[in-house]
Amino acid sequence: LDQACWGAVCAVFEAHLGRGAPALHAHLGALGLQPFFFLPEWLVALWCRSLRDECCTLAWNYFMVEGERFLIASALGVTLALGPLLMQCPDLPSCRDVLSNGPRGMSVSSFRDAATHLVEPALLQPLAPWMTLGPDSYGNASLGPNGSRGAPPTSTRRKSAEAEPPRPRAQVEL
Repeated sequence: LDQACWGAVCAVFEAHLGRGAPALHAHLGALGLQPFFFLPEWLVALWCRSLRDECCTLAWNYFMVEGERFLIASALGVTLALGPLLMQCPDLPSCRDVLSNGPRGMSVSSFRDAATHLVEPALLQPLAPWMTLGPDSYGNASLGPNGSRGAPPTSTRRKSAEAEPPRPRAQVEL
């Protein structure tokens, strides 16, 4: 695993969770749970190790249509769906157990709702215009130029959003 890439993914996830569910974010933080403890398990294999086969198929379909944005959206949605169970966890091991085993118990409809409806569309907007999961000019995944947090882009940063026009999204009924 590329530590810089996962650091960026976890930071974006944590920032969105803090903005969208501050009580859950605070509870998980108080327990010492970091997104790096569960996000790789969920996302490295695109949910294949964590979801039932039917849900995994749906996750792959959404990923093919929506792209990488779906990864953060689905992780946020599943975390929010598991939120009531997570809020009852008194310690890190029980919380980790919910995050490891909870997604496998989700039905197709509950996963679809979690991945697509529980997350506010505005929540998926970048926290700042330069915050991306894409590579910087040196090929490293980062939140800002050269892995820094909070710095605006430099002239060496690629401007992919300006380089190509937005492509239309396919409409898929699932």
